[in-house]
Amino acid sequence: MVFARKLANFIFKAFVIFALLVSLLFWGLTTSGQVVSPSLSSDDVKISQQLLSTNLAKFQKAPGNIEIVFNQADFDAMSNVASHTLQPLVFQVALFDSSAVFNVVFSLPELFQPRLIHAYCFFAETSQGFAIDTCKIGRLSVSGRIANYLLKKSVLLLLDSPSDQQVLQLLKTAQVRERQLTFNSEQPENISLALNPSLFNSQSGVETLWNRDAVLADLDIKFYLQALKQLVLDNPAERRLAFYMQQLLKTALIRAESGELETEYRNALWALVVAFGNKKFSAYLKESIDTSLLSGFPRLTLAGRADLTLHFLYSAAFKSMSNTYFAGQIGFLKEINDAGRGGSGFSFVDQAANKAGVFLVQQLENINPRLLHEYTPAEFEQAFFPAITDLPEGITESQFKQEWGGASDPRYQAKEQLIEKRLANLMLYKTDAN
Repeated sequence: MVFARKLANFIFKAFVIFALLVSLLFWGLTTSGQVVSPSLSSDDVKISQQLLSTNLAKFQKAPGNIEIVFNQADFDAMSNVASHTLQPLVFQVALFDSSAVFNVVFSLPELFQPRLIHAYCFFAETSQGFAIDTCKIGRLSVSGRIANYLLKKSVLLLLDSPSDQQVLQLLKTAQVRERQLTFNSEQPENISLALNPSLFNSQSGVETLWNRDAVLADLDIKFYLQALKQLVLDNPAERRLAFYMQQLLKTALIRAESGELETEYRNALWALVVAFGNKKFSAYLKESIDTSLLSGFPRLTLAGRADLTLHFLYSAAFKSMSNTYFAGQIGFLKEINDAGRGGSGFSFVDQAANKAGVFLVQQLENINPRLLHEYTPAEFEQAFFPAITDLPEGITESQFKQEWGGASDPRYQAKEQLIEKRLANLMLYKTDAN
């Protein structure tokens, strides 16, 4: 009895000490305040897209001098895009005369608000090159030595060899002059950025950033490309994606062996993507495809429109290559870009096509094989593509901000949920479809 009382007393004291330490750590890491998410504009998307494509081209050019320059406006645009894409994180970069500060704010769940986590790192030129001088997370300071070690480990985790070492070397060359951050390095070879293979494969059902196994489709895709070529020859006037998709999935169904149906569906889908979407997606296959297999395919329509075919197939490819969240973000950023000057406007119709492409990849294993044989092409299209006639499009950037607010606005979310409800009711993925 005495022993039990002592044990209970010990457990109680240990719990109190543990709770106290957790509380102190929480109050040390967090600060009081509110996160103000920056607004996202079409200019932000355009600038970020241009910077990405331009600098990737510099990495991949022949060996020699590589110079990359960012000004404050560039960082503002990229921070806005990153803050939207990686919610609830908010990013901000501030350039000074000879240094830079990188800020990250994380908004805690509503239960802990108005507490938030604010971390920032101060970069400056050192004897070892451009590096972190100090960091701070909430009220806790992190030494430059520890912060630089963590930065190095992060690059090694993100990138594959040898691009990880090349990027680390390039980072050391940075200089801040007149509120411009410049990287200037003489590279003995081009920098071919490659993600670390550990990021590719999902484990325990959790989606990762990049899904290598889904991207590198089986070589049987050549079989499906040949089947598509024959279908085009046999049906010269046919221009409906639904027709070719239905025929190819039927072929996959017949071709599949026990337990391999989803693989055959995936190969058939990739054939549709590279034939009628963009042949550049063939770069993600295990082996190169003969160019003769990638030419001679007509433009197809979905719901009577050629642009929706591309939205649908591109999104299906992006979902196969990444996770659902990032595939959706790519589609949304494209629409924000279209809402800007000279664009076609933000379109919930395009968003429906984007989501339908993602949903197809998610539901491959649930395709009702009976409907592949029983439906006409028109019925088949309605079975995998939602109704769009009442969805608004051609929305300018100012109209989008005024009427829909933004991606987190309840008005916008309601329209997104309407599309997702329609996707959930599509007949192709219901095994009891009548």
